[in-house]
Amino acid sequence: QTSAYPTPTKRAWAVDTRAAMISVNVKWGKQKFDNIELDSSESPMLFKMQLFALTSVPVERMKVMGLKGGPLKDEASWGDVGLKPGMNLMLMGTAETLAAPAEKAVFVEDMPMQGTVEELSAPAGLANLGNTCYLNSSLQVMRAIPELESALKAYKPSSASEPGEALVLAQRDVLAELQWGSSVMPMRFIR
Repeated sequence: QTSAYPTPTKRAWAVDTRAAMISVNVKWGKQKFDNIELDSSESPMLFKMQLFALTSVPVERMKVMGLKGGPLKDEASWGDVGLKPGMNLMLMGTAETLAAPAEKAVFVEDMPMQGTVEELSAPAGLANLGNTCYLNSSLQVMRAIPELESALKAYKPSSASEPGEALVLAQRDVLAELQWGSSVMPMRFIR
């Protein structure tokens, strides 16, 4: 039997994703970026976002030169600008610079030891007992949750010892110590 419709081959149905990817070179000032993958099925805006990630030149201040028809426009079609693999393009534009801070930052390490805690009104901390730093930071995060802190204060242990009850009581005790001390050893919580 012959069909009026052509039989599709595997080749006709296969999509070659590499066909849309074109490798180009971009020169910006003294820097050269070789083999930048450009997806010709996407808009030029995506390519400009790639260039922004590489150079920090904002898209609105960016001019991409070396294509047919002058600077690359956001609404252009890659087929109309004569894009070819291995093309050398030139990027023009200045990178964003960060504004200088209004006042110089002062780090705790640079401050005099005496009165540092009082000056910063820093909360009490947990002493590191070997390798308890992750445990300590988890306890500090839980301390910052007001609902958890109030629930722990209101918790009344049951008469029967339930699994996990000792952990809840130890957490309540450590959080209570953190309110009054400057450095707390989480010994009850570790045991």
